[in-house]
Amino acid sequence: RVRNNLGNIKLRRDSDVLDTWFSSSLWTFATLGWPEINQFLEKYHPTSVLVTGFDIIFFWVASMIMMTLHFVKNEDGTPQVPFKTVYVHGLVRDGNGQKMSKSTGNSILPAELFTGDNDFMEKPFSPSVVRFFMMQAHYQSILDFSNEAITAAEKGFNRLVDGIKLTEN
Repeated sequence: RVRNNLGNIKLRRDSDVLDTWFSSSLWTFATLGWPEINQFLEKYHPTSVLVTGFDIIFFWVASMIMMTLHFVKNEDGTPQVPFKTVYVHGLVRDGNGQKMSKSTGNSILPAELFTGDNDFMEKPFSPSVVRFFMMQAHYQSILDFSNEAITAAEKGFNRLVDGIKLTEN
């Protein structure tokens, strides 16, 4: 109290909060109705692939695996592995340099890119152009997602397609 200059401020622990790191470690099974064994848990757990960004990879994924091995068992009693594959992608940022996230509201659905029905892009882009753009991302890369960046990828993609067409004739 003295070191932090708390004086007479009374502190109390909130009894209804689950620590973020702890609760995220339960994600693979708690979202499916655990601790009850039900149709969702039986149908969807374990899953095959976890997709995550490199910025939270180690501690989050490791804790998910350890907690699942501890709490969820196969019919024969052996620990259940929550997923077989972890796909780690680079960090995608918006045009302002902020990490894209559903919770901050700066993310976009792929279908919105293709239709142009969004607030971020000036025009629709073909799925092939978006794939070409996303191929720039690799583990621990930062990919800036903006109109300018996708337009540049579109130009590069069109050059590539034109070059292939030339070689076919």
